[in-house]
Amino acid sequence: MATNADSQFRLTFPVGKSDFSIGYQDNILSIGSCFAENVAERLSQSRLHVTVNPFGILYNPLSISSALHILATGQRFAGADLFYSENLYHSWMHHSRFSRAEQQECLDAINSSIDAVDLSKVTTLVVTLGTAWVYELKETGRVVANCHKQSPDLFRRRRISVDEAVDALGGAISELRALNSDMKIILTVSPVRHFKDGAHENTLSKATLHLAVDRLCETFGCDYFPAYELLVDDLRDYRFYADDMAHPSPVAVDYVFSAFCERYFTAPTATLAADVRKLTRSLSHRPLTSDENYKSFLKSLLSKFQSFASQHKEVDLSGDISDLNKRIE
Repeated sequence: MATNADSQFRLTFPVGKSDFSIGYQDNILSIGSCFAENVAERLSQSRLHVTVNPFGILYNPLSISSALHILATGQRFAGADLFYSENLYHSWMHHSRFSRAEQQECLDAINSSIDAVDLSKVTTLVVTLGTAWVYELKETGRVVANCHKQSPDLFRRRRISVDEAVDALGGAISELRALNSDMKIILTVSPVRHFKDGAHENTLSKATLHLAVDRLCETFGCDYFPAYELLVDDLRDYRFYADDMAHPSPVAVDYVFSAFCERYFTAPTATLAADVRKLTRSLSHRPLTSDENYKSFLKSLLSKFQSFASQHKEVDLSGDISDLNKRIE
């Protein structure tokens, strides 16, 4: 079919520059849905200082707000906060990656993860909201962050309102700002589709989150990053989704991350971060030939890391250099 050379077959939009930038001097905390982990993984590959999901993946605003409150107050978990099922101890506030066969091991994993976060030193908080649907324990009315494959009969499922989301997250933000008034807060809505909730229900859920985020940005001066729009309105094609047709593909996440860099990095930081990612991705190389050839490759890679570290002292590559030395030995 003939087309006009000037026709546009894709909607794009500028993400613009934020009022603040993120660099190697910053301490970043990323919390929320699995999409938060996707972006944090790329920040980590760039060797920026980032901590991701100290409670594991969290989806709804109420659980995220509770997690931020716990981090702000330094609350500790005890045996009474856990439950036992299928030979494992679990926490209703945590992802299953914290579940353990021994109670003390579970508590140690949970509390050490909380202790590792010092909100007074966090310069940038990235919150990614996934869904407005929550599961409440019928027995207590408590919203759980993870159902841990327990019987559906234990829970009441409902969609929270915009006001509930704003009240919960607004309270958490106020608490954080009282602790650290300089903290920059980025809010975003995950583009991951929750089709298990139902197509229409997913749309209502995402709309609830967007309305809540808009009000929070207006009230608290948070910055909105359009991850949802970049996938749904810009890329807008199933080839940019994984096989489940719900999660973004790696290519799509890279595209959204490039927009994140465009919005929050200065030009020198963006260039440096890209160079670091290229370097750190080489660590995933595994030998296809002899051990001696692989050792030579590691030594060459070690030299590159040491040279890069000496030229860019703002980038902490000490862990990589130590790991390479151990692999060579």
